[in-house]
Amino acid sequence: MKYSQREEQKLLYQAIKNSLVETKNFNENLENIEEMPIFRPTEEEFRNPIDYIEKLYREKDIVQYGTVKVIPPSSFKPKCVFDTNSDQKLPTRY
Repeated sequence: MKYSQREEQKLLYQAIKNSLVETKNFNENLENIEEMPIFRPTEEEFRNPIDYIEKLYREKDIVQYGTVKVIPPSSFKPKCVFDTNSDQKLPTRY
């Protein structure tokens, strides 16, 4: 889309006007934000990771945090679900 010089100038002035509206620093209260909870499940609890996460959802009300960190036990080794030797291409979305 091509704009005339007058339209470009009008858009530039509007952008400058909009940028001056935000005068408060919204990052000033970052220290008041609670740190995200960290969970360290045992091997038994993490035998089925999806069940463990659902348990956190039900029992710990993790929805209120927006994000949580789950550190799996050191023995946890996820299976590779892709054949790394395959020449098959995986479809992607645009």
